[in-house]
Amino acid sequence: MPKTAGQQDLAQPRRVLGKGVLNRGDRLFFGITSAAAYFAFILVGLILVFLVAQAWPALQEQGLAFVYGDKWEVTEEKTILQIGPMLYGSILIALLGVLIATPMAIATAYMIVFILKGGWAKLATNLIDLLAALPSVIIGLWGVLVFTPIAQGWAEFLHQYLGWIPLFATDKGTTSLNSSPFIAGWIVAVMIVPIITSVTREIFSQFDRELVNGALALGATRWTVFRRVILPTTSGGITGGVLLGLGRAIGET
Repeated sequence: MPKTAGQQDLAQPRRVLGKGVLNRGDRLFFGITSAAAYFAFILVGLILVFLVAQAWPALQEQGLAFVYGDKWEVTEEKTILQIGPMLYGSILIALLGVLIATPMAIATAYMIVFILKGGWAKLATNLIDLLAALPSVIIGLWGVLVFTPIAQGWAEFLHQYLGWIPLFATDKGTTSLNSSPFIAGWIVAVMIVPIITSVTREIFSQFDRELVNGALALGATRWTVFRRVILPTTSGGITGGVLLGLGRAIGET
């Protein structure tokens, strides 16, 4: 049975953007936005080229030892500066911060969008946005002066029984618990929770509530709805928020 024109249009949607069917204003807008998108990729490439060019003398002199080595010697004859420990510490603390912050952020976003109502949801949103606006130095001072004395007991316990795990180890034993990645990871998590929460909240707010209400009406629990309905649909957006948080975490360490 031959398809009608309407059925063919529905079966094979056509791309018309940028193919000469738009007016001059639309074509101009399409060209500007396309140029901006390409410029973003070009800018990232230029930054990468600049970093490689600036680091090339050190790589020529020391090779890959500059990246994974641990020497830090400054003498009149020769200077050897290697970033292995700093790179390792940054990656370790950033990953720990993301592991801590991601469940907290997803739970907070879910509570704001699907549980809290009216003024309570608005209040929670404003508090998260306020936390995101705090400068990193303020959160760092809070971590050093307030959180670290409290968390030293946890760090000592974890170091004593799980010190073989890098996340809970310290460089100098239990006398140097202030340098525990566990404490630093929690402080970094506080910095990045608002970012991941804000992105996840926006993703959740665009989710079709009828699907949630329908699943609940069929007898599903909230946990089942979240795990089987909401999370698979929004996982891409959540991943983007986590990557943004990871970027800030690495930058702060």
